[in-house]
Amino acid sequence: KAAKKAPPKKKAEVRVLKVAADSSQLHPRPASPALVAESRAKVAELQRQDDLRRLREAAKNSLEAYLYEVRDKMADQEAKVASVSTEEQREEVRTLLSEAEDWLYFGEGEDSDVSTYNQRRGEIRDKAEAILLRVSELEDRPAAVATARKLAAKARETAKAWSTSKPWLTDKELDDMVAEADALEKWLDDKEEKQAALEAWEAPALTSKAVPARSRTLVSTMERLKAKKKPPPPPKADKAKSNATANATASANATAGAAEGNDTVKVDVGDEGAQGEGPGEGAAGAAEGAGAGADEASGAGDGAEL
Repeated sequence: KAAKKAPPKKKAEVRVLKVAADSSQLHPRPASPALVAESRAKVAELQRQDDLRRLREAAKNSLEAYLYEVRDKMADQEAKVASVSTEEQREEVRTLLSEAEDWLYFGEGEDSDVSTYNQRRGEIRDKAEAILLRVSELEDRPAAVATARKLAAKARETAKAWSTSKPWLTDKELDDMVAEADALEKWLDDKEEKQAALEAWEAPALTSKAVPARSRTLVSTMERLKAKKKPPPPPKADKAKSNATANATASANATAGAAEGNDTVKVDVGDEGAQGEGPGEGAAGAAEGAGAGADEASGAGDGAEL
């Protein structure tokens, strides 16, 4: 057999194309102020819509979670709920829950606005929370009242103890503290009397949150008097000053004694018998001396006659 010849190879054709370079697009002109403002406005609008979407989703999720929360609470505390509410009140809450669920899952609630979601939640909260509050107050209110009464009793005991252990507290301060304790107990008595007159499904006259708020005045007074410190003792007199005062007193006494000694009068008439002390004694001595001189003169005259 004759050998087959290989096909001839094709020669590559090379063509040179000349292209004019255009670099105008490599250096774009700066945007005008109007274009910058327009771009910023678009970005701001996109951000606003994104924020609104997040708020809407949060409100929707919050409503959905609240519906489950109310249903669970009323089911878990069914006996207590029944004791503090009427059948009409419970049915009203159940109806609101069902309507909200239908609206949320099958109606316009799938894509509503934030205010509408919040409005739906508020309608349910007003009715459901009133019942749930009365349920919680069954235990919370008695505990709060008992704590407040213990506080009032403690205030009286403390005032009595402080009257001896803290003598720097005035009687008025301690009496005011006791008066505040009495006022707190009277307020509790009045509120409990009003609460007892209500039906279990009515709005409470006294809540557990109101009791600590009313007790705050007495607590503040007790804390203030407890923190009042004993006043410092009066400062001691300076020793040097005391010595100076004593020296001045002694000097004054010595001066007064010298003045009394200066009242003594001495009269010297040349004869020891004529000396006298004191105003009366000096005068008498002078008279006696004069009489003796006269006797001597008379005797001399008698001698001359002899």
